[in-house]
Amino acid sequence: ENIPKRAATDVRDSYVLFKIKANGNAADYHLAVKKSGETAPTPAQMAAGALKRNLSTTAINVLIAQRLDAPMLTYAEEFYANSKHTTLPTGMSYQDLSTTDKRGLIYDGATDSGNWVPATGSNAWVTQSVLESEETYTLYGMENGKTEQSDIKELATLQTDAPATAPTQASDSISSVDTTLEKDHLEIAIHKDEYYILPLQTNSHMASTPEGIQVYYPRGGEYCVWDILTSTKISFGSVPTMLDGQLLLFRSAAGDEELFNQTYILIHTAGLHKENNDPRYFIKNWMINSGVTTNTVSYSVLNVQ
Repeated sequence: ENIPKRAATDVRDSYVLFKIKANGNAADYHLAVKKSGETAPTPAQMAAGALKRNLSTTAINVLIAQRLDAPMLTYAEEFYANSKHTTLPTGMSYQDLSTTDKRGLIYDGATDSGNWVPATGSNAWVTQSVLESEETYTLYGMENGKTEQSDIKELATLQTDAPATAPTQASDSISSVDTTLEKDHLEIAIHKDEYYILPLQTNSHMASTPEGIQVYYPRGGEYCVWDILTSTKISFGSVPTMLDGQLLLFRSAAGDEELFNQTYILIHTAGLHKENNDPRYFIKNWMINSGVTTNTVSYSVLNVQ
């Protein structure tokens, strides 16, 4: 069943969020979505690209933002497996601070004579990796190890919203696009070893001129941080490498407010196992030019199965 929105203003423009349970135990049950009306996925596609969840008579919360054929997942899988990655398509950019230590900031856009120009169509891999807004999706399920088309079940019909728009406010602020995803409201179940896209979308408004935004991410028993300059859209300071198993994805390289309204994190979840019952979640906040942070938002307790 669909998980109700916490606030009437919440927006889910590129993912679906639902509860699911089973009549009994089903380990590594395969879950994926496709647009309603499209051909159902094959067992091979489900085995290769669907999310896996352990089901029981107790409901779990599942968020699906990624498509079965998401190009950013292929990009990440190749790097983590082979310590290399394919070249991003024309119009996309990848920010790093050195030639040997790749940082994971990836944009559907690039600079042209100092101006940011968005990538379009099939060249916009971040956009092509998440669900489309204002679309109806069918949720498919398949038991682990099945190989017949008849083994794929249609479980539910789910809907994405129209894109979120940033509100006009009088002061520097940051708030969740979907408050349902905030820490301490609900847990999202993830698999112990998968490539997973989680939205970190914020409505960010700048009345003054912030220097940037910070995203804290869990690694082992500590939190590390991306510091992202809003003017140049590059990272600095203590930022993760791609081998940390995390990439920060941006569907836009436009204005700063739109930029962070369209932010996602791509996680290799093998590095997110709980340690000492420490919940896995992400923190995002503005860093304004006085060095003061404002309106910190904490995202999503991740329940590693």
